[in-house]
Amino acid sequence: FLGLWKYNAGLPIAEAPVIVLDNEGTFRLTAPTIQDHFFVTARWADGGKAGPAVKALKKLFTTHGIPTPSTDASIKKAIASLPDPSVLE
Repeated sequence: FLGLWKYNAGLPIAEAPVIVLDNEGTFRLTAPTIQDHFFVTARWADGGKAGPAVKALKKLFTTHGIPTPSTDASIKKAIASLPDPSVLE
């Protein structure tokens, strides 16, 4: 399951990171934004490279005025700065 995680009550939904609940009941963060999540997924589909799926996604985002995804390094840094979803209070 995929969703947006409002880890505190005051967080606007537009700033909520993407979270996944896997088949084993474990939560994990995938990206700081929904477009970053799709970018990560497209890179996975392209074998970890910026192949046709990534290029098509960037074109789609640009055409519709959606900010283009971040770099892998900035996505990892953003995720590392967030609370751990597996430790829910």
